Amino acid sequence: MYKRQVSGARLDADIHWFPVSSDLQSVWQFVRECAGPCPPLDTIEEETNHEPCLADVLPQIQNQLVRGTHVYLISDFADINEDCKSHLLQLVDKHPVFALHVLDPAELSLPDAGKLVLQEMHGADGEVEQVVDLSDPKLREEYERNADKRQQGIAQQLKEFGCNYTRLLSNMEDLETKIPLPHGLGT
Repeated sequence: MYKRQVSGARLDADIHWFPVSSDLQSVWQFVRECAGPCPPLDTIEEETNHEPCLADVLPQIQNQLVRGTHVYLISDFADINEDCKSHLLQLVDKHPVFALHVLDPAELSLPDAGKLVLQEMHGADGEVEQVVDLSDPKLREEYERNADKRQQGIAQQLKEFGCNYTRLLSNMEDLETKIPLPHGLGT
């Protein structure tokens, strides 16, 4: 039986390419690495603040693939924009594209953590402090509504572009049961 091939790219400070493979264990290892929680900010070096943007990487993905290769884009898609549209349309024209939208639960709702003092690390005016009262239920509700609206907008865009969309939370167990696999992968 013909085995399906899968490829992917993860965007960090650099592009991490997942080579074309039909080995199911390799696919799951890559997915687990990509869908886990983000490291704390203090472990990220200064130069990693310049991540490649999705619109710049999509043409590179397109150029590396054999027609029909299944592509898994694993991202928070925070930088999806109009510049991505033509690239994604070209990609889905030749390949099945699976958009795995990975979110941290903290991106979706705020904890009741009382007052926090937030500092902007690289503000134009130096350090800027702002006090936010997370014990305010209205503030948390507004944040949740806005976060939900943003995430639904991303999902809608990816679906309109023709991507197979799956939303994943970084704290999910058993990712294998949540991610759609191409028929015949790993058999």
